[in-house]
Amino acid sequence: MKQKVFIIGFHKTGTTSLEHALQFLGYRVYGGDKNLMKYTNSDDLKTYIRKTIDSWDAVQNMPWPLYYKELYEIYPEAKYILTIKDTNTWIRSVLTYFACIRIPLHKTIYGVPCTEGYEYRYKEVYEQTNTEILNFLET
Repeated sequence: MKQKVFIIGFHKTGTTSLEHALQFLGYRVYGGDKNLMKYTNSDDLKTYIRKTIDSWDAVQNMPWPLYYKELYEIYPEAKYILTIKDTNTWIRSVLTYFACIRIPLHKTIYGVPCTEGYEYRYKEVYEQTNTEILNFLET
């Protein structure tokens, strides 16, 4: 089995391109999993993560970046790739791609109905989460 690789960047930061690169290298890549958001108990969440990605080599896509701590607790020897874009470039891309589409997963993550008109909230969550991940990985 290959060493696990976790792409923990937000959507629209090159995660799909990295997924394709990993697949080209023979990795089995698991995508986003909205079921992660259902767990309130940390042990149940970690059990679900183990069971879900046990047979995969890598993960990418939302909401995985929100679970970097749990991933690290389970797989401390894995490789972690944080993809980041300049915030203004990122929000333009997110706005172009999602506009005013109401996506339940996004509403749960950002706490607002859609991107359009709520760019400030998307940027706030994006920047805060990236900062937290960087601080965590530096320690």
